[in-house]
Amino acid sequence: MARNKAWRWLVLICCLPLLACAVLNSPADRHEAASTDFTRRLRWLDVGGAAQYLDSQVREEFLERFSGEDLRIVEFSLERVEFSDEDRRAAAWYLLEYHLLPSSTVRRERFRLDWEYREEGRMSPGTWYIVTPFPSLP
Repeated sequence: MARNKAWRWLVLICCLPLLACAVLNSPADRHEAASTDFTRRLRWLDVGGAAQYLDSQVREEFLERFSGEDLRIVEFSLERVEFSDEDRRAAAWYLLEYHLLPSSTVRRERFRLDWEYREEGRMSPGTWYIVTPFPSLP
């Protein structure tokens, strides 16, 4: 009986850190990874990979826009993020430096993309999606 009680305590002690980590990870904590991956993929012109972060309402337009362009990205980076609605919405400002072939003139655009956190289930973490269209590049 005492051995069974000790076993329960051991299991509880081992599980507490895992539960604590799950509770401490807010949606805002998960945004950084999603935004970093999105910027990295677009910087390397992995348009399909970057598109996975866009809501289905704006994804097709994004894929069409970037599939045939002679776009070359020099730099794409996140400048700042502001969270709202209990960290389930984010306004992110980006800096994009690019040029369109055959031109070699580098252009610089700053713009905002709105992100939304969506939970997929109680036991699985949610996903961040961009819900605003990607701006047109002049």
